[in-house]
Amino acid sequence: MRPDELRELVANKARNYIGAKQGDEKHEAIVDAYNSRLPLPRGYKLTMTDAWCAGFVSAIANMLNLDVDVFPRECSCGELIKLAQMGGMWQEDDKYKASIGDLLLYDWQDDLDYANTDNRGAPDHVGIITMITASSYTVVEGNKRGVCGIRVVPFNGRYIRGYITPNYGIAAARWNVDTTAGYRGIIREKAGLAEATLDYLQDYKYGDDLLRKLAEAMNN
Repeated sequence: MRPDELRELVANKARNYIGAKQGDEKHEAIVDAYNSRLPLPRGYKLTMTDAWCAGFVSAIANMLNLDVDVFPRECSCGELIKLAQMGGMWQEDDKYKASIGDLLLYDWQDDLDYANTDNRGAPDHVGIITMITASSYTVVEGNKRGVCGIRVVPFNGRYIRGYITPNYGIAAARWNVDTTAGYRGIIREKAGLAEATLDYLQDYKYGDDLLRKLAEAMNN
C-alpha cells in the first residue's frame, strides 16, 4: 500500500456515505464506528443527535483502522485542530495546496477580504477532500445540513480555516507491516469468517494476494 493509494482508500470510504441522513442506518453506522475506538476522545460517546461532521471524518479513520497518531480523532472541530497541531499535522495557511485525503476545516465567520487574510477564527465544520481539479477541492462532509454531502471549494476560497494533513506516509508503512494479519483482521470483522476458513484462504495458491484483495474490497 502506497501513501497515495491509502489516500484514495480514505476518499472512497468517505464517498460510500454520501446521502447518509441524520437518524438513518448509515448515520448510525458512522456513530457506531466513531464510538468503536477506545478510549473515546475526552471520554465522550457520540450520540445520534450530536453534530457529526468531525465524528464522520474520525469514523472513516476508525473504519480503516488508522492509528490515532497519524489521523486524529474527535467529535469537536476545535479539539480536532488541537490534536493535529500537537501531531504536526496542521496547515494554518488558507492558500495551502492540500491533497486527497486531507481534511478541510471551515469557519463561517470568515472576512470578506478572505483572499488576502489568514482565517484564524473558531472552526465550525470539517470534511474530507476526495477530488482535486485545477482550481478547486471536492469535499465530502458529514452533517452538511443533516446529510452526508459534497461541497466544491475553490483554492483559497472564503470560509477555509485550515487543513489537517494526516501522516499517510507513516500509516502506509504500518499498513505494509505484517499485512497478512491486517488483512485477516479486516476479513474476520467484515465477513465473520472463522480462523480455519481464513487459514484455508491463505493456503490457497494465491495466498496473501487473495487476502489483500478481499480485505480491500470489503473496506471499499
